[in-house]
Amino acid sequence: MSEKYINLHREIFSDLRDKAGTARISVADVLEWLDEHPDQVPGRTITESEWSEYVNSTNGKYLAGADLLEKAGITVVPDPEPTNAEKLASHVLRITDDLYIGLSQDDIDKIAKWLDAQGVKVTGGES
Repeated sequence: MSEKYINLHREIFSDLRDKAGTARISVADVLEWLDEHPDQVPGRTITESEWSEYVNSTNGKYLAGADLLEKAGITVVPDPEPTNAEKLASHVLRITDDLYIGLSQDDIDKIAKWLDAQGVKVTGGES
């Protein structure tokens, strides 16, 4: 993972240049790229001594992981709701499993994105 956003410049620029051309890269394009590459998003780091300080500051009380992270100033947020395409991928996976069709996860994701682009919506209940 990159430690600074600027370190991502070359990788983001080369990926987006192929999609939009150099004159059309926008902030929205960059944010979309970061959504598609969450492992590349720079995160907050904490030194071992800072972590030890936070752990020791609990005065022997047990704090669950999320509580301790929040005490350290790291906001813990709920997982985002799955997108329609992710829900569709779950359905496609179940269909291919039921029919004993061996598709890769990449193929399943492509089918789900295509269905989403065609306007197919997952309605009600869990995916």
